[in-house]
Amino acid sequence: MLKATLRSFLAHKGRLLLSALAVLLSVAFVTGSLIFSDTVSRTFDRLFASTAADVTVSPKEDLDEAVPSGRTATLPAALAERVRQVDGVAAARADVKVNGLTVVDEDNRPVGPTTGAPTLGYAWNPNERSPVELTSGHAPRGPA
Repeated sequence: MLKATLRSFLAHKGRLLLSALAVLLSVAFVTGSLIFSDTVSRTFDRLFASTAADVTVSPKEDLDEAVPSGRTATLPAALAERVRQVDGVAAARADVKVNGLTVVDEDNRPVGPTTGAPTLGYAWNPNERSPVELTSGHAPRGPA
């Protein structure tokens, strides 16, 4: 039986080589996919761990509203100072975030796209955990 098997392999070397190549490529593809997905997952985990706050205090949302009013829920700015005074708090800062933001120029015309991906606006508050680094220009300053 072994002789017959070896003769068949030697008679069809091309088939044997192509079958081995197919198995090799399949294993390489699956391995590469698993490594890529694990790398992406770890990268995002590290990014969020290094930039996200340990605790976030947010205004209460009114989930009983049948139709959303469009009002932005806010907290008093003095709350940051109260939180800062709590034992064990290393740092506290007030932050502003706006969804659906459209930036306009001096003629009140939109700058950049107004459709497509959601637009977000955040207060400029750089710190050691900031995901943004200025490479040119300057940070925002003044009311305008």
